[in-house]
Order: sequence, then structure tokens, then C-alpha cells
Amino acid sequence: MTRVKISAGILLFLVAFGVFSGVWMNAGCRRIQRDIGAVSAAARAGEDCTESAARLTRDWDRFRGISVMMIKNDRIAEIDRTVAQVEYLAAEHGSDELPAELTELWHMVELMRKNELPTLTSVL
Repeated sequence: MTRVKISAGILLFLVAFGVFSGVWMNAGCRRIQRDIGAVSAAARAGEDCTESAARLTRDWDRFRGISVMMIKNDRIAEIDRTVAQVEYLAAEHGSDELPAELTELWHMVELMRKNELPTLTSVL
């Protein structure tokens, strides 16, 4: 009977960790995408978007610190490179490449969010 309880406890822990990591991943990706939208809106309005880009970098660094345990390193490295590029382009006011980099970054984060969420089909 004890073995059954221990096994059930381990299984419950794994399911709870999967649900928690999915919720955390979804919230983190949505926060990053909101930051990307703020940088994009500031750039379209012709405003200084360095503060928004710094917030994006800060949120990404916080998210990356924990997500390295759950996501492949090459995917994180690609997004990390693009975030650094966005911050650099935001410092160059009026850069033509900024909207393209922001769009690419948004899609990379969306792809990561969709691929890393635990679903019934990905578990089975």
C-alpha cells in the first residue's frame, strides 16, 4: 500500500509540475509579447523606444533565467540574439530594421509558447 501511495504522489507531482510549467511558460511568453508590442507601438509613433526595449530585455533576462531548465538552449539563444538586436536597433532612433526584428521576435516567442505547452497529444 505504501508503494502505491508513493507512486501516486510522484505521479501527482509530475502532473502538477507540468501544469505549473505550462501556466508559467504561457504567462512569461505573453509578457514578452506585450513588451514587444510596446516597443513596436513606440517605434511606429516615432517616440523614443529605448525604455520599452530595456524593459523587454529585462523581462526576457528574467524569463530566460528559469526557462533554460525547460527549453532547448538553441531556441533560447536565437531569441536572446534577436532581443539584443532589438535593443541595439531601438537605440538607433528611426531604424528601418526594427519593425522586421520585432515581428520576427514576436513569432519566435509565439512558436516557443505553442511548442512548449504541455498538451494531451504532446504527452501521449
